[in-house]
Amino acid sequence: MKASRTIPLYPYLAQLLATLPRVNEFVFASSGKAGHIVDARNAMAQALQHAGVAHVTIHGLRRTFIQQARKVVPAGAPAQIAGHAPSATAEGYAILSLDELRPHAEAIERHFLNLAGVPFDASVEPGKLRAVV
Repeated sequence: MKASRTIPLYPYLAQLLATLPRVNEFVFASSGKAGHIVDARNAMAQALQHAGVAHVTIHGLRRTFIQQARKVVPAGAPAQIAGHAPSATAEGYAILSLDELRPHAEAIERHFLNLAGVPFDASVEPGKLRAVV
């Protein structure tokens, strides 16, 4: 069994997750025996097909996340969020707590939303309509 890690939940992602329809107690439910997605590769392949994207790997997304995130926050933060062990060279032995990672995670999310042209107001309740001008 793989070890688990806790990372900050980004505000935009939190709102998206809050508005997902619930089928059972799992956030990412499936019709398989487990009742939830066990292997993300199949779900990702379906999402890519639905989006009309030819090929992207999970590792490629992780690498792109780190490259883009390093443009807006210190190098160690995106690496730790992505699951890399802290590097003495990059972070000076600094292992950041969840509360220390949170502002970096939120800055990263704002950067990605800006790149995608997605307007987002964190003060609006999930699932509520809002006026966009």
